[in-house]
Amino acid sequence: MRLCGLFVVTVLRAQVPVKVVQERLGHSTPAITMGIYQHTTPGMDDDHLDDLVPRGLRNGGRDDVRLLIALGSVVQQTSVLDLFLRGLYVDLVGFKYAAITAGGQHTGWLLDQTKAIVQRREDVGEDDRRQLSEILSRGKQANRTRNRLVHDLWAVGDGGPALVRSKLQSHGLYVTPITLDEVVALHDELQAIGIEISMWRERVLGRDEVALEFQLRYEESQATAEGRGHSRGHNSPQVLTCAELGGVHAPGPLTRETSTAAPNR
Repeated sequence: MRLCGLFVVTVLRAQVPVKVVQERLGHSTPAITMGIYQHTTPGMDDDHLDDLVPRGLRNGGRDDVRLLIALGSVVQQTSVLDLFLRGLYVDLVGFKYAAITAGGQHTGWLLDQTKAIVQRREDVGEDDRRQLSEILSRGKQANRTRNRLVHDLWAVGDGGPALVRSKLQSHGLYVTPITLDEVVALHDELQAIGIEISMWRERVLGRDEVALEFQLRYEESQATAEGRGHSRGHNSPQVLTCAELGGVHAPGPLTRETSTAAPNR
């Protein structure tokens, strides 16, 4: 466990209020803090669940609070999956400017485009292509379920929580029961898909390609640091490590040619 994580677990177990820890960590809500560290702090659930949701949502009981925490974890994990998908998309295109196309795109777009590109990459073996296609198909299904959780109306009846939705060209309402276990299972599936994408990306595309998404941001930060419009003064290649580029998974270097020409701004 990293030092930061050890500190958080220590102070939470010492009964420091979740709100205080959340503010020190810079998390936007206490639910994010406990969504990350709750499993390391057994016994805190009953004492601090009320700290995790707004006062107006505390009337539904402990199970409803847990359901809200699980739902927040699903949203958070989808954002992490989007990060992996953007990196994979840029790597498969093989061009740093693909980061511009991928920027701001939603999960469904990233899944569809990535699947279409990998089908045309002749340097990707058939088995690897099939494996990634299956992972992306699972991502498609998980994303549809996630959209239902986020966009459908939540209702509570005698049978427990349910999702209520309408359909195109229909006046009816369609009700689907939902349980805490199903929401937790979706979080776990989203997490597994992200991990599998990261592992596939590193194994098939190679360590030196993983930082391609960060290339433009690195070049922009370098230009800013050295002064806009000024030459770097040499033409020799620079070796860019993934640490410099902000990469997470691969330490391998990238090589790019620098030019004496002023950046085109």
